[in-house]
Formats: sequence, C-alpha cells, structure tokens
Amino acid sequence: MRTIDFAKMLELGLGRAVLYARKHDMTPFRDLILNACLHCQSYDPQLEGTRGAYMFELINSTPDVAFYRDRILAGLAALAEDDHYDVPQRYRLTGLFAAEGDAEARQAMYDKFSAQPALEEYAGIYEIVQLDNVDGLKFVAARVGAELAAEEDWYVARRGFNQLKEQIGEEAANVTFAKMFAEPTTHAFAELIAAQQKSDNIYHPPVPTLTYAELKALIEQGKSVNGEAVQWSKSASLEELTIAAHDLLSESDPKRLEKYLRIFLYTPFPLEPTLLFPLTEHDNERIWNRTITVLKKVSHPAVRQFALDNIAQNYRIGRMVDLVVMNNYQAGDWAFLETLIERVYQDAYECHGLGLTIEQLFEVHPSDEAERSLLNMYESGPCGRCRAAFVRDLRTLGKLPDWMRDECHHDFYSDTREFIEALDSETNDRTVN
Repeated sequence: MRTIDFAKMLELGLGRAVLYARKHDMTPFRDLILNACLHCQSYDPQLEGTRGAYMFELINSTPDVAFYRDRILAGLAALAEDDHYDVPQRYRLTGLFAAEGDAEARQAMYDKFSAQPALEEYAGIYEIVQLDNVDGLKFVAARVGAELAAEEDWYVARRGFNQLKEQIGEEAANVTFAKMFAEPTTHAFAELIAAQQKSDNIYHPPVPTLTYAELKALIEQGKSVNGEAVQWSKSASLEELTIAAHDLLSESDPKRLEKYLRIFLYTPFPLEPTLLFPLTEHDNERIWNRTITVLKKVSHPAVRQFALDNIAQNYRIGRMVDLVVMNNYQAGDWAFLETLIERVYQDAYECHGLGLTIEQLFEVHPSDEAERSLLNMYESGPCGRCRAAFVRDLRTLGKLPDWMRDECHHDFYSDTREFIEALDSETNDRTVN
C-alpha cells in the first residue's frame, strides 16, 4: 500500500479518508474538506456521479458538522449558472441534512430551485423528489412544467418521474402521474411525460446499410456517419475496406479524417499499420486519440515496437500502452505495467488511460501476476469506476486485502460500496449455514 497523505485520499475519494477522519484531529484540514464539499472532485462526474454522500459521511466523522453544514447551505444559495457538477453535489449534501430533519436545509433546497430551477439541467429535481416523493415531484412540476413544455424538454420531465418510480414503485408513480394530468398546475409537466412515453413506443427504423460510394459521399458532405460507418465496416469486403483505407490516408481535412477513422474502430485496418503512425502525432486530439484506438485492434510487431519507443520517450503513455498489450501481449507484460504506474500516477489523465488498459487486459489475460498492478492502480487511479473494477479483479484472484475491503465500505463510488456489501452478505450467509 503506497503511503499517501490525507489530501490525496480525499482527491481520490478513498474510503480511507473517512476512516482517517474518525481517528485524527481534522482541524488542519477544514479548508480542504470544505472545498471538497462545495466543489465536485470526481474525475468523471457524468459517469461516477458526484461525491455528496461521501462528503456527508466524511464530515459526520468529524466534530465540526455544524461548521460544514452552515457553509454548504450558504454555498447552495450562492450557486451560479457556470458551477456545473458543483450544483448536484451541493443539492445532494443539503438534501442529506434535510433528510435528517433539518427544516432549514429543506427550505434552502426549495428556495434555490424556485429562484434558479434550470441550474445544471434542473439538478435540484432529483433531490427534491428524493426528499419529498410525490409532493416533491408536484412542486417541481408546478414550478417548471410550463417552462419545460415551452422548450419541449420531456427529457428532464422523464428524469424527475423516473426518480419517483425508483422510490415508490412504478404502479404508485403511475397513479400520481394520472392525477397530475387533472391538476392545472402539473398538467403541462404530465403531458411532457406522456409525449416521451409515446415516443418510446414509436418504431424507429434501423440505420440503413449504405454502399461505400454513399458512405463516402456523406463524409465528403460533412454529414454525421457514426452509426453508418461502423455498420458498413462490419459487412464490407477486404477490397472495399482497402479502398476506404487509402481514402483515409489521402485525407487532410480533420473533420473528414475523423469520420474515415471511425470506419476502422471495430474492423482491423487492412494496410500496413506503419502508415497510420504519423497520425498519432496529429495536432487534433480527436484524431490522434482515435488513431491509437484503430491501431489498438492491430496485432503486429511494428505496432508493439512503435508503442514501446513512444513510451520510452514518455509520449502519451496512458494510450500507447494499449498498443503494447491489448493485441500484442507478451509474457512479462504485467511486470512491465507495474513500472509504468510509478511513472504516471501523478498525471491523472495518463494514469486513467493506463488504468483502463489494465482493466481491459485483465479480462483477456487474468493472472496472479496482475496483483501488484491492481493494488497500485487502486492507490493511484483517479477514476472511481475503474477502482471498482480493480477491487473486483483482486477478488477474482482471491487477493482482496482485508484493509481494502474495510475502506471500500466508505469509498465515494456507490458500485464499490455495493460490491463490498454484497461480499459481506455472502460471507454472513456462509457463516450462518
């Protein structure tokens, strides 16, 4: 276990920070903890969620709950349009205080939503519905129903309704939905939900199968070809793929080049892979990144050596490592990955890229040799979703340490906590039986 300070524990969202707070004087870390309450530190909040529940547990592990509570409520009131994921995190923290009977916290949520409902795509809807169920949904429906109807934004309305279904069940939620139609203040919101349900039942034709000439014409016209390119590539002949590969190599416009690369995301590039190497140095991030993804599917000694040469020069280690191990794996590569972790763990982007590779590699080459890499990435990786995978992989190897199991109960990422709770339940069942 790498020795890391409290600031790093908090940055990563490790459960170790909660356990540490229970045994130490946290006064020196007040500003650090408050900042983490007010500002979401998740590496990928869209995927991982915010850290409201985690920070609530952490501050309740200190004797200074009132200090943080007052500043969180003030922080919710002060939110502005450009605060992004800080919005749902502050709503979440305030909602957790409200759920414990804090009337002032509850009122703070309602006041903020009344004044600025649209913050971060109406993030307050979740917490208000979660707190007050049917009454909460009726409140937000009355406040924003007409606004959402004018924007034809049934997506937000559906999210609020789905939150209610999760809490009280689909049957009870549908009863509420029917009543909302009859109430003038909530009718507009209910109509949006109905429109979404109707849309879900409409037949959506599949993406048409194009000829290469048709696909190329769309690319030349600057049209979106996301689904079309992938679908065409899966049924294309080697001759057709070769023609497309030559067109890719002769293209210089970044937008069209990106579309040609999409053709080979799931179908191996048919020409010499060395021809793609220059594109990994392209100025456009989407192009060099996608080129590496294309090369990742190619099994070829030149690809492995090219990646090793770039890694030796510290060039995009987190992505280049894919080319070394995913389709060009050799014995001893797990030990090689250990050395890379030590080189990138202070760079969140590179470390995350390496973590994704380790996660994917374990699926195809599970081995006891992976243990050190998994342990080190648990300590280093910025992404909670990846960390959950490392915990599961260690469990698969039968090498999940007790200390890790203990702190995972308090990890910021819900999937990690749920996985450990399920393990505990299995252990208890075996003990009873």
